[in-house]
Amino acid sequence: MEILVIDKEPLAGQLIQARLEEMGHNVDVEPSKKAALIKIKEWDFDCILLDPAPLVEAKPVVFNIWKNVGSGAMPYIFLLSKNATQSEAIEAGCNDVLLKPLDVDTLKEKLENAQRHIDICRQLDDGRDVQASHDIMGKLSFNKVFLSTNDRAFRYGEESFLVLITLENYAETLKNQGRGKALSMLDGLVTEISYMCRKCDLVGRVDIEKFAILLQRPKYETEPTDALARFTKILDVLAKAPGSQAPTPHISIKVIRTPIGSLHAESSVPVRHTAETLTI
Repeated sequence: MEILVIDKEPLAGQLIQARLEEMGHNVDVEPSKKAALIKIKEWDFDCILLDPAPLVEAKPVVFNIWKNVGSGAMPYIFLLSKNATQSEAIEAGCNDVLLKPLDVDTLKEKLENAQRHIDICRQLDDGRDVQASHDIMGKLSFNKVFLSTNDRAFRYGEESFLVLITLENYAETLKNQGRGKALSMLDGLVTEISYMCRKCDLVGRVDIEKFAILLQRPKYETEPTDALARFTKILDVLAKAPGSQAPTPHISIKVIRTPIGSLHAESSVPVRHTAETLTI
């Protein structure tokens, strides 16, 4: 990733840079917030690590970062702090928090979350539309809702989850068994997704064989994993339906916490060994 570190402490900036470069990232360190904003305007950074000191509040600096971002996608922003919480970081407009001094294992894990979030944002905002079908929104329309959800997270601290459902063997079926079989399998999945989602669920098409369900403002702690279990059970019935003309669909289901990008839970269909395929 292309990473910018904004930290007025030279030694801290150098240590962070060394650790990030050891992980294979391209890193630029800027102690001046004013100079950093100029760099942000001129270069598309994937990720920004921000220590707002000597300011107590990070939000004004984050707001200026948003204003100066160029034509690229919004960077993933970490709040560098000695004591801030994840919730405080999100309410300040950041995606997550990194506590100083940095723990190497935690840094690696959180950078993986950042990359996952970046990949989702890029796929939704790559300029290609995927048309709506049944009750499923087209990609451009769904992306607007997704961006609005992230904005509400930053403004009000609202937590949301993105359920990604992917027909993993679509390309293989298309290649080996032909367009008719592949589309038959895909149409069955589209119909099932439309059937199993509640009216309050926002469903979009991320790609031909990939779908996303947005769970906004969950009412209870286990709602995302309960949804995963429900979707897995319904899609498993589809995969094991007797007498089906279409090939057996192989489906992956992942629950992503936004705007953090962490993998909250995952499963696969057909279900063979639930204890192994369902990870929470």
